[in-house]
Amino acid sequence: MQLPRVRWLPAVAAQIAASHHGEADAELIVYGATEPSASLFIGDQQVTLEADGTFRVQVPFRDGEQLYPIRAIAADREQERSILMEFERRTPEAHVNSREEAQLAWF
Repeated sequence: MQLPRVRWLPAVAAQIAASHHGEADAELIVYGATEPSASLFIGDQQVTLEADGTFRVQVPFRDGEQLYPIRAIAADREQERSILMEFERRTPEAHVNSREEAQLAWF
């Protein structure tokens, strides 16, 4: 008895390119109000006030300590109010990369 001939076809491996990235970050919003005619500073930077004297500043919230000394100076320069805000961010673990840094993985 003769066995049928079996023809083996080479396996075709499909390669699928995929890149994976992951990012996370934070922002800090500092806001408040003073007299509309006052001058307001955060550090050395003057902040523009809205017509009602309110302000809102959005800044990156990076790792480490960040200090925000805020001063409101009356239009007559006779009075000043101030507050010092301290913020600290710690990221104890981060296994991330940006989209640009993502590497192709072949499956």
